[in-house]
Amino acid sequence: MLDFFDAYYATEMGSVVGFCQQHEIDYLVVNEKTFTDEYIQAGRFWFEPIDSEVAKLVANREEFALSNVADTDKLFQAEHLFVLACPASDSIQ
Repeated sequence: MLDFFDAYYATEMGSVVGFCQQHEIDYLVVNEKTFTDEYIQAGRFWFEPIDSEVAKLVANREEFALSNVADTDKLFQAEHLFVLACPASDSIQ
Protein backbone atom coordinates (compact mmCIF):
# COMPACT_ATOMS: atom_id res chain seq x y z
CA MET A 1 0.00 0.00 0.00
CA LEU A 2 2.85 2.39 0.71
CA ASP A 3 4.10 2.07 -2.86
CA PHE A 4 0.75 3.52 -4.01
CA PHE A 5 1.14 6.56 -1.78
CA ASP A 6 4.79 6.95 -2.75
CA ALA A 7 3.71 7.11 -6.40
CA TYR A 8 0.62 9.25 -5.74
CA TYR A 9 2.71 11.83 -3.90
CA ALA A 10 5.76 11.46 -6.14
CA THR A 11 7.64 14.55 -7.20
CA GLU A 12 8.43 13.12 -10.63
CA MET A 13 6.08 11.54 -13.15
CA GLY A 14 8.59 8.72 -13.69
CA SER A 15 7.66 7.29 -10.28
CA VAL A 16 3.98 7.32 -11.24
CA VAL A 17 4.76 5.61 -14.54
CA GLY A 18 6.85 2.95 -12.79
CA PHE A 19 4.06 2.25 -10.31
CA CYS A 20 1.49 1.94 -13.09
CA GLN A 21 3.69 -0.40 -15.09
CA GLN A 22 4.62 -2.56 -12.10
CA HIS A 23 0.99 -3.01 -11.07
CA GLU A 24 -0.46 -3.03 -14.61
CA ILE A 25 -2.70 -0.03 -13.91
CA ASP A 26 -4.36 1.67 -16.86
CA TYR A 27 -5.99 4.68 -15.17
CA LEU A 28 -5.66 6.75 -12.03
CA VAL A 29 -8.39 8.78 -10.37
CA VAL A 30 -6.79 11.79 -8.74
CA ASN A 31 -8.34 14.02 -6.10
CA GLU A 32 -6.74 17.46 -6.34
CA LYS A 33 -7.71 18.23 -2.74
CA THR A 34 -5.28 15.58 -1.51
CA PHE A 35 -2.36 17.82 -2.49
CA THR A 36 -3.40 20.85 -0.47
CA ASP A 37 -1.37 21.89 2.56
CA GLU A 38 -4.50 21.56 4.70
CA TYR A 39 -5.08 17.96 3.66
CA ILE A 40 -1.46 16.93 4.06
CA GLN A 41 -1.11 18.61 7.45
CA ALA A 42 -4.26 16.85 8.69
CA GLY A 43 -2.41 13.58 8.04
CA ARG A 44 -5.52 11.50 7.33
CA PHE A 45 -4.46 9.69 4.17
CA TRP A 46 -6.08 6.34 4.91
CA PHE A 47 -5.79 4.95 8.45
CA GLU A 48 -3.09 4.08 10.96
CA PRO A 49 -0.43 2.87 10.72
CA ILE A 50 -0.45 3.93 7.03
CA ASP A 51 -1.18 7.58 7.88
CA SER A 52 2.03 7.93 9.89
CA GLU A 53 4.10 6.31 7.16
CA VAL A 54 2.61 8.48 4.40
CA ALA A 55 3.17 11.59 6.52
CA LYS A 56 6.87 10.68 6.62
CA LEU A 57 6.90 10.18 2.83
CA VAL A 58 5.44 13.59 2.05
CA ALA A 59 7.09 15.56 4.86
CA ASN A 60 9.84 17.02 2.69
CA ARG A 61 8.01 17.10 -0.62
CA GLU A 62 6.72 20.44 -1.81
CA GLU A 63 5.67 19.67 -5.39
CA PHE A 64 3.76 16.63 -6.57
CA ALA A 65 3.73 15.33 -10.13
CA LEU A 66 0.02 14.47 -10.05
CA SER A 67 -0.91 17.93 -8.79
CA ASN A 68 0.61 19.45 -11.93
CA VAL A 69 -1.04 17.41 -14.68
CA ALA A 70 -2.00 19.56 -17.67
CA ASP A 71 -5.72 19.81 -18.41
CA THR A 72 -5.07 18.35 -21.87
CA ASP A 73 -3.81 15.12 -20.24
CA LYS A 74 -6.93 14.68 -18.10
CA LEU A 75 -9.40 12.28 -19.70
CA PHE A 76 -12.26 13.43 -17.48
CA GLN A 77 -12.60 16.08 -14.82
CA ALA A 78 -15.41 16.90 -12.41
CA GLU A 79 -14.83 19.43 -9.68
CA HIS A 80 -11.70 18.31 -7.79
CA LEU A 81 -11.42 14.83 -9.35
CA PHE A 82 -9.84 13.81 -12.63
CA VAL A 83 -8.98 10.65 -14.53
CA LEU A 84 -5.52 10.18 -15.98
CA ALA A 85 -4.46 7.38 -18.29
CA CYS A 86 -1.33 5.79 -16.92
CA PRO A 87 1.28 6.70 -19.48
CA ALA A 88 3.61 4.25 -21.14
CA SER A 89 6.37 6.76 -20.39
CA ASP A 90 6.76 9.94 -18.40
CA SER A 91 5.68 12.06 -21.39
CA ILE A 92 2.75 13.57 -19.46
CA GLN A 93 3.40 17.11 -18.42
